[in-house]
Amino acid sequence: MGEADRSYVCRLCPFSLIGLDKVIEGMRPNEVSPTSPYYEDYRFLKALWELTLRYRANPTPETLAAFNMAVSSASYLSLVLSLEYSQSPDDDRTGLGAVIMTALAVMSEVYDAALNSPGEMNAEVGDALYTLWPDVFRWISIFLPTKAASQDPPVGLRDACDCLFIVARTYRAVFQSGDPRVRHFLEDHADILQPFFEVWLNCASYPSTSPGNRSDETIIPYNFTLAAIALHNCLFGPSSDHTKMIFVTQLNQMAPDTRGLYRLFVRQANHLVRLPAIESTSEVLYQYFLAIAHIIRQPQFPRTGPCPRRVIAGFIDAGQHCLSRKETYGAACHITFLLSALCEPDADNRTLQRLIEGGAFDLLVRIGKLNVEGDVTEFSTRLSIAMCQPTILRVFHRRHGREYYTGRHPRALKTAIDHNAVVRVYQTHIGAYKAVRERSHWKHQMPCANTQIGPHNETVRGICPCGGVYFCSGSCQRLHWQMGHRQKCDAAQGPLRLRGAMSLNDVVYICTDVYAYIAANRKTLSSQVTTQLIQDMNAGAMTEAVIMGDLTRIFPNDVYEVYTRPVNARIRPRTVLIEIKIQMGGAPVRRMLPFKLDISYFISSMSSRTGS
Repeated sequence: MGEADRSYVCRLCPFSLIGLDKVIEGMRPNEVSPTSPYYEDYRFLKALWELTLRYRANPTPETLAAFNMAVSSASYLSLVLSLEYSQSPDDDRTGLGAVIMTALAVMSEVYDAALNSPGEMNAEVGDALYTLWPDVFRWISIFLPTKAASQDPPVGLRDACDCLFIVARTYRAVFQSGDPRVRHFLEDHADILQPFFEVWLNCASYPSTSPGNRSDETIIPYNFTLAAIALHNCLFGPSSDHTKMIFVTQLNQMAPDTRGLYRLFVRQANHLVRLPAIESTSEVLYQYFLAIAHIIRQPQFPRTGPCPRRVIAGFIDAGQHCLSRKETYGAACHITFLLSALCEPDADNRTLQRLIEGGAFDLLVRIGKLNVEGDVTEFSTRLSIAMCQPTILRVFHRRHGREYYTGRHPRALKTAIDHNAVVRVYQTHIGAYKAVRERSHWKHQMPCANTQIGPHNETVRGICPCGGVYFCSGSCQRLHWQMGHRQKCDAAQGPLRLRGAMSLNDVVYICTDVYAYIAANRKTLSSQVTTQLIQDMNAGAMTEAVIMGDLTRIFPNDVYEVYTRPVNARIRPRTVLIEIKIQMGGAPVRRMLPFKLDISYFISSMSSRTGS
């Protein structure tokens, strides 16, 4: 097969990461002595490999017939792979090693050729090769290097890289085959995943090139990564909780805790983005970061506390390195998807705070300034919707305020597509927040929770630690406590029962922000409130109105809705409750705010509107 044919194969299927021919050619016949009992087996297997490769390069009727010959040799491959390594004399192990590796190479090429063939042929190949799997993985366990840094070649190969290359291709061929029996096989043989994860997660420590040859150092890590992606896609399909658990359980064996796995992911990511770029680099990194993000999001992948700062710094560093060369620009966008996924296991936004402190927004800015083609919407949206919380707003202001704070209130945007949207939202909120802090006009807006006679002041003085009620004086607070708040107060769970995920400062600002929106859109909301209540009255239902502000969707701004809920009362309530939905880590939470509005506030608005 000439060089022109090889280049054609590479163009035909760039994801094949062609390189197997170099490994097979490296196993020269003189490595299998003509006197060895495996010499003829080696020559025959190499001929099968060449037939398969010719079919892939030029799928004609003639080469198809040759390929069918290779497929029909599955029983011969089964016979070869069933040999026992320990029973072979020392002098014959070299020949046996070369034969086994060549047999694995043939199987990998047959699988790859079948993937680009009609469905009937693919199924035929799957049936023919399925019986080989137990022996295939038995031999893989024998030939995998026992030490990550070892350059000692397994018997039968020139060096450890040849072994790793063919092993990686074999894993990938089986996991990518699309055979539905892969999932069932792994359920029965879950232990074969541990050696695979060991090499994949520590690929930076394993030899990837022969001494003095660094031209192909990308091939082995990419093949293991593609195999891991195929394994993930296979085990994380619909209705696959059991197989997901198998994947996560075996993965967890690689580190003493989840933080240890995070560190392995970081080291692996930084290794992959620094490898020499090849044709498939962008697609491999894209699939890799998507798979890691999906694994992190799984409930079977627990994490206690926020993501470690060193892990965050490592992923951000990988993203910054992607922007140092054009071939990996797109991968930087995919890393922002992974950064957003780091927030998912939390019940608060502490990981998001650490991302801001660690420079995640700087990565977003650099992506925008380089005009990188890619989608960063998920992460920019997550940053934007969190700006309604002063806890996040202050962290962002400390890190980026000097550069982006202008004191002006820009117009709201419709979408959060890049870093500019985040800046606009920040500028809007920081101006409103400073006004709340400096003018304290919220003290005139919020009502005192004590409805009994008491020494009321014109302004509220503070808010209960539970975040559920405002008071205008200590006397009113004591009266309201005695009237029943002592039974309802859950200050031990933090403001709004969020266990410290939100501060009282956050509650006060959000109340002020929501109140300002209601005041600005009073007529529209009045129409919705009265319409809902009139419909319920006509139906004979006893209900109260609720205005719900969805702070998880700030693009566009009109994300407030009105609904009614049933109440157990003899007299119809004369107040309208205010509720919010806000993003906390991976899940939105709904909470009632500590203020109500009298129904007359909306009826008077309707009356003035009708009168005009």
